[in-house]
Amino acid sequence: TWVKFSSLNLPEATHYILAYAPDDQKIGYAFNQYGARMLFYFVSPTGASNISVLNALTTNVWYNLVLVNNNGALTAYINGVNRGTGTTNGAVTTTQPFTIGSGSNSPDMTIDDVRIYNRALSPAEVAQLYTQGGGKISKSNSSNSLKNGLVGWWTFDGKDVTADTTTDSS
Repeated sequence: TWVKFSSLNLPEATHYILAYAPDDQKIGYAFNQYGARMLFYFVSPTGASNISVLNALTTNVWYNLVLVNNNGALTAYINGVNRGTGTTNGAVTTTQPFTIGSGSNSPDMTIDDVRIYNRALSPAEVAQLYTQGGGKISKSNSSNSLKNGLVGWWTFDGKDVTADTTTDSS
């Protein structure tokens, strides 16, 4: 997922970038902007794990965000670099929809190329996602290995976007 913030003038509170964790359920995954910091969290019925992935966000700069869950071991990447690890305390089991920058707790940002895989990406694949996206946001080309296990892909390319929705291209 690529994200660029237009403003960081938000109150010190959680502002969702991507979430699979509705507030009322407290179960799921989310990347959050919290002031000028970026956090990742995982919450299950048996506990929570937080990873502080970046402490000084800059406006009008693209960031590539990737979270890998490898059998309960979480690794959060920013721009292809491992920025922190954590562990899960259970599985996410919710019927709530995955949200991309929606709701009142969304920061002022632009999002591009959101992907969900049903497998753990290798560090080399994470680096490849960052490298192929650099300088060509919204062109969404992908190698064969990066199509393996891809179960959700929202490119945000012109042909895939209407006024308020985007098409899953996986």
